[in-house]
Amino acid sequence: MSRQEEVDDRIDLIDSEILLLQEKIDRLQLKRKKLLMAASQPQDQIEEIDDIVNLSSDEIYRYSRQLLLADGWGVDGQKALKCSKVLVIGAGGIGSSLLLYLAASGVGTIGIVDFDKVELSNIHRQVIHSESAANESHGFAKVLSAKYRLMEINSCIEIKTYNTQLSHENALEIIQGGSYDVVVDASDNPKTRYLISDACVLSGKPLVSGSAIGTEGQLTVYDPKSGRGCYRCLYPSPKNKKNSHTGNCKSCSDHGVLGTVPGLIGILQATEVLKIITKIGSPLYDKLIMYDSLQSTFMTIKKPPHNSKCDACGPNSTIKSMVDSLKSSMQTRGPSSTTSISIDERIKEQDHISCKEYNEMRISGKDHVLLDVR
Repeated sequence: MSRQEEVDDRIDLIDSEILLLQEKIDRLQLKRKKLLMAASQPQDQIEEIDDIVNLSSDEIYRYSRQLLLADGWGVDGQKALKCSKVLVIGAGGIGSSLLLYLAASGVGTIGIVDFDKVELSNIHRQVIHSESAANESHGFAKVLSAKYRLMEINSCIEIKTYNTQLSHENALEIIQGGSYDVVVDASDNPKTRYLISDACVLSGKPLVSGSAIGTEGQLTVYDPKSGRGCYRCLYPSPKNKKNSHTGNCKSCSDHGVLGTVPGLIGILQATEVLKIITKIGSPLYDKLIMYDSLQSTFMTIKKPPHNSKCDACGPNSTIKSMVDSLKSSMQTRGPSSTTSISIDERIKEQDHISCKEYNEMRISGKDHVLLDVR
């Protein structure tokens, strides 16, 4: 590393610390303002305000190990969690561990968005759900399955469920209507990731983003409101859904996933959420973490600075609404697009082959669908 690069890294670190300190100052000023407002209210209203921000004896005992942390967590950190609202989009593999730890840590209000139902093939990685939910004859909604499990863990918190597919029509309504402080992307496809990111840019919400496929995972944090970029800054060009079968855009249903990998990514995301809410530590605003489970390695990559030409959060952005976002991601792979090349297209490509020819295709790894009609 050159002398100039070393100086630049130190400057970046100092700038990050300045931003964190400024956020803490803003939070203290807001707290001071609330106290001044409370002092001018009648006594009964002051007591009501105190009841909201104070921790009960049960909560102090429940969160006692967190309150003992020596790095500044304390009572203020726990109060911040109690008053916070976090929206989690996806109650699958990543969302399972993420939701469990947010609830256990004491996040006051948790919103869950998912339109899917629990299936037996989910259970190996989606540990928040149960076999009984998977065996429901009419299907059991993931948001309800997750809610019931979270309430068993922590009855002190509030759980809001949105049993619907997140779309360009309802994203802003859910995020802004719920007054959420942080949004967490636990989805499983690029189209939804662009949608969530654009909605967070338009609503000015920090976004904790994570993904997992196969034996690998990654995560980072965006905060466009404070100039820390968005998903489009890193990935400006969505992959075309027509070419998704080539391997550029994978999914768990196509390529599989090791159950522990999304679980770990979800836990790391939960940690980032806690850091953002409590203003403790350094969230991954300027870093991208990549995890390789087979090699047992974490690789931390320094993200490029905020993209001034970003279509979503740049000064000359072209995405001014969710309608613009929809137009931009029409060809991106997601729930409303096909997950692979259609069987009809494959049949046209090769409608009959011999056993020998098929074996050669299988060995070569060529992407295909085998239709057995015996």
